Amino acid sequence: MKARKTILVHLLSEGTVQQRHFDRRQQHGWQVGMNDHLKNLITNLGSNTSGCYVCGQSNQNGLRVTFHRDGQQGSRAVYVARLEHDGWPGVLHGGITFALMDEALAWALFFQGLRGVTARTQANFRRPILTGTPLIIRGWTISRKRQLINARAEVRTDDATSELMAETDATMFLLAEDAPKQLPEEELTTSDGGYSQR
Repeated sequence: MKARKTILVHLLSEGTVQQRHFDRRQQHGWQVGMNDHLKNLITNLGSNTSGCYVCGQSNQNGLRVTFHRDGQQGSRAVYVARLEHDGWPGVLHGGITFALMDEALAWALFFQGLRGVTARTQANFRRPILTGTPLIIRGWTISRKRQLINARAEVRTDDATSELMAETDATMFLLAEDAPKQLPEEELTTSDGGYSQR
């Protein structure tokens, strides 16, 4: 039986694209190498993500959302849908909504001393989010099987109705355990005296 070939498109730092062909027997070894690379990036560079699009306080083009611990297994943040993040006029872009949920998942791991990446998600966008709507974003872990963590995130209105606007069920791939559950004080303080997130 012939092994099926897979094409991987890899973007190189010079901006060129390289295609790699490999069969399924080679795929596992490549994935292990990539996982080691990601783990090294996360553990060696520390938890300073001040340039992160969602949570980074130094990213002038980002959302600059601050996440906090929510119980033993979760994270929580507030955000007001802004005009510059619209898709259709007056409506928050779905990609921003998804990015907020994805970030909540990462923070749910972070607050448990875990580091990982999103491996799979199934998102449902229930209602359009209008510009100016105050939102609560929550993420939490549900279960774990070896390196895979099942998790969930939701975006709800920050009002008496707490209407569910979007949700995602996700599988997170664990890269590191026993990492700090909070930042050292020197990493927390930003140049303006505020606090960064991760």
